[in-house]
Amino acid sequence: MTRSGTGSTPEALPIPSSQLDRYRLRLRQRDRGTVAGAHLIRQRGQSLEFREFRPYLPGDDIRHVDWRASARHQRRNELVVRTFEHEVQTRVVISIDTRATMQLPDVAPKLQLARWFAEAMAYIAGRSADSVALHALEGGQVVELGSSADRLRIRRALQRVCMPKATPGRARRAREERSGVRGPASDEPGFGAEPRPICTALGRALPPGSVWLVLTDLYFADDAEVMSLAARIRNAQQGSRWVVVVDFDSWPCETHRVGHGLYRLDGPGVSAPELRVRLTSGLLDDVKGRIDERKRRFDRAAAAGGYERLRWTWPAEADPAATSIFREHFFGQEIVRRLVMPDGAR
Repeated sequence: MTRSGTGSTPEALPIPSSQLDRYRLRLRQRDRGTVAGAHLIRQRGQSLEFREFRPYLPGDDIRHVDWRASARHQRRNELVVRTFEHEVQTRVVISIDTRATMQLPDVAPKLQLARWFAEAMAYIAGRSADSVALHALEGGQVVELGSSADRLRIRRALQRVCMPKATPGRARRAREERSGVRGPASDEPGFGAEPRPICTALGRALPPGSVWLVLTDLYFADDAEVMSLAARIRNAQQGSRWVVVVDFDSWPCETHRVGHGLYRLDGPGVSAPELRVRLTSGLLDDVKGRIDERKRRFDRAAAAGGYERLRWTWPAEADPAATSIFREHFFGQEIVRRLVMPDGAR
């Protein structure tokens, strides 16, 4: 919640490149097929590592025989060859919720921390020679970064994703929300679309085996939005993608900042005529209850795919430092540690 008319300006990521350079993506996938000998062409983002010995088979290149291992082999006169596995690029897609509630609270906007999270992860993945794409969760826009670790390029891409251009569909929904009347669901991919497999643009960017990071506050306006996103996450997970939802929960901070005057309140159970209201503890409790219930519905609907949710919580303070919140959570939680690791660690 915030007073009407407040906004925010993106700030620089509070982690220098020198600190991010210490990490790499932990999730590099391996092709476990038997590869005899180092005959694969090394491509960017790939490497060959020894896997095991196996008996020589007709058709194997004699150059791949390990003669010393063959001499030590239990079965005399049987040759053994060295087999390898090769690393393949990990595909990381970062979806950012850009709805109005992500601009709250104005002292430490959730969207700001989402941008920082996306920039840090994109940079680390790029340094690991893995492929990254950014995605606007509401508008559906996808910006490909490839395996670039250029922070300026990443910031420019984030600017495009976090400030989507208005479209007729978005304008129509805005008019409907102001009037309190909502028409049929739009065909453009977004929260309001009917639950279905991953939308075309995101589907192309998110092949099986990918990692999908969804950055959102989960402050859904209605049940249709809950079920739409949950269905996409469930379908993605069932399609061999690892999905991690980062839940930005600023409610403790927002309620602590409540003071006198009219506020703009967005959330479940708040109708259009109540966009500017005089807050009471009863109204706040009601909205919080509805938010929690919709999150539970989201968990139940998405859980069939086995997704994971990471919660970032804002402190109950009037003026929390966004940098402190970010530093406390990034690298400090189990799922993040499963995404990245110190360079050189196994």
